Amino acid sequence: GSHGVQVGLAAYLTAQLHGEGGEIDIRHVFDTLNFWDIARAEAAAGLTRAVFAEALKLVPEIKPGYITVLSRPGAFDVLRDLLETDPALSWWR
Repeated sequence: GSHGVQVGLAAYLTAQLHGEGGEIDIRHVFDTLNFWDIARAEAAAGLTRAVFAEALKLVPEIKPGYITVLSRPGAFDVLRDLLETDPALSWWR
């Protein structure tokens, strides 16, 4: 799949882990940019949730000692739940 779409999806999911909010509503930005339509096309071309989830699971291991929101205990379980339940990702089921 497109690296940009993968980064966008990861940005959306990690924003959820951070507790979204703040000054920018990433879901609204993605709606405005038609990002979800582009992501749906990538999924149709073979970007599966399972493969994406496995890639996210590996993130904390890529740079030993580098801490991200994905390094938090239980973060992967929350991400897996978001992939299954987040309304913005309902097309990816």
